[in-house]
This record gives sequence, structure tokens and C-alpha cells, in this order.
Amino acid sequence: STGAIDCPDATGSQLSYDGSWLYLSQWYNRRILGLDDQGNIVRQIEVPHQICGQCYVDGSFYLVTTDDEDTGEYLLTRVSANGDHRSEDLARIPFAARALAFDGSRFWTNHREANEIVAFESPVSS
Repeated sequence: STGAIDCPDATGSQLSYDGSWLYLSQWYNRRILGLDDQGNIVRQIEVPHQICGQCYVDGSFYLVTTDDEDTGEYLLTRVSANGDHRSEDLARIPFAARALAFDGSRFWTNHREANEIVAFESPVSS
């Protein structure tokens, strides 16, 4: 076995893990899907923007988001993972960001056009 599973709706771009489930984000569908080890959808979280990157930190999803990838307007958005689906735009990202990681103190993203990996502090306590 390769351990591969199909992406729901044949689409998905970013992954995170909360200790129980694998989460797959769908950019244009504006949602995060929780998947079990067989690839079954066990959870669906709608988000207000298109998702360009995601990570899971202390009970929340932190997302790089945009409403239109051609405008240059990108945001750091936090979405509650506890089931109430609250979301909050925390900060503007001044470039077309892709992907998101958290190392325990800083977020990391990719500035594709500049060929750079960029780190920044969290604008709020996690």
C-alpha cells in the first residue's frame, strides 16, 4: 500500500494535522475538510476566503487567504476548530503568499514572486 487517498472532489492544496485527523484545504471551494485514515470526510469547515495556505495551532486553523488571487490582497485568517466556525482576519499579508507553517513562535510562508521564504510573528497570542 502506498498510503495514498484520493482528494475529495478531485481538488485540494494544503494539509495540516490536529493529532486526530488530516485536514485538506480546498482553495476555490473555500473550505477545510477533515479526513479519516481512509480519506472519508469526517468534518467540513466553511471559510470566508479562498485558502492559499494553512496550519493547525492550539485549537485553531491559521490560513493564508484571499478573495481574488489577482488583486494582491492576502490575509492571515484564524478559524476556530472547535465547531463554531468563527473566523477572524488577523493581518494583511503584503504579497501573494503560498503555504503556511508555524514553528512555535513564528509563522512561515512563501513569497512566490520574490523566491523567498518569509517569517513573521503572530499578530495575536495563539
